[in-house]
Amino acid sequence: MKLGDPQLLKSVLESLPPDQQQMRYQAQGQPAPQAYPPTDRMTRHQAALQLLQNAQFTFKTLQEAECLASLLANCFPEPDRVVKGLAELMFNAIEHGNLGIGYQMKAELCSQGSWSTEIQHRLENPVFKCRSAEATLARKDGGVYIVVSDQGDGFDWKNYMKIDPARAGEIHGRGIAMANSISFDKLTYNEKGNKAVAFVADQSSLNW
Repeated sequence: MKLGDPQLLKSVLESLPPDQQQMRYQAQGQPAPQAYPPTDRMTRHQAALQLLQNAQFTFKTLQEAECLASLLANCFPEPDRVVKGLAELMFNAIEHGNLGIGYQMKAELCSQGSWSTEIQHRLENPVFKCRSAEATLARKDGGVYIVVSDQGDGFDWKNYMKIDPARAGEIHGRGIAMANSISFDKLTYNEKGNKAVAFVADQSSLNW
């Protein structure tokens, strides 16, 4: 991202509160424009994020993952399509990756109603608390890549790329398959399973 880009700089300035907008534009030697309605401002922010070429983020909690997924979705051609897939990859990086909660353990925690308590306990555990996940976005090859990696032991991801009828009755375990079939044009992992690489073309409907 080049902060010197006039369009991006203008969008950043216009996202500030009105009094700060006035001060910043005066510092630039320009008159401040009239404020835009909230819906117009959101559209302009989304347009500005379409200018993002490369970005890297680190996150540690599910709340941070959710916020980051919502933000980065606006870098893709169809934000509503990819946001759930992005969240799934990022949640998995924290929950299953860094915090080491496997498929069976999650099923047991959910059935006991102690899933959220265990998440918080592990976030405070010295064994896990220093771990972070990383999301890297790059715009190239006629589309947008997102790479999500964690510091966990990985998993056998090949068993989760398609919805397994054997897991149809479970309350979890279908997120990756849904992300693969709906959110992204292409989704793959490294062999270990602790790095996901997703791609969406600017003009979707690719044949891989």
